[in-house]
Amino acid sequence: MKQTVLAQPADFTVEFESVRYSREELLELADDIFPNAHEWGPAEGGPAGGWDTLRNRVVVLVGDEPEDLSRAWIGAIERRQDERIVHEIVRHSMNEPWIQP
Repeated sequence: MKQTVLAQPADFTVEFESVRYSREELLELADDIFPNAHEWGPAEGGPAGGWDTLRNRVVVLVGDEPEDLSRAWIGAIERRQDERIVHEIVRHSMNEPWIQP
């Protein structure tokens, strides 16, 4: 990339965007949330997700089925009272693995 920029420096621009939370902070939070999900959330099911660079937040994906389990996970996320964490409901059964072998 450096060679491309040096070859045509007039065509290269850099944009900086201010963020509230550092990459390191959000990665550490994600590393705490996902491996330890059953310590702070329901015993059944489990969320997926990770650090979202555009939102500058940790996004927790919650399946839409079964509905009572989805609500339990959303409640657990909200009880953490951490504005660095957001959740999204996606079409997925919380009783199934997120990644199929």
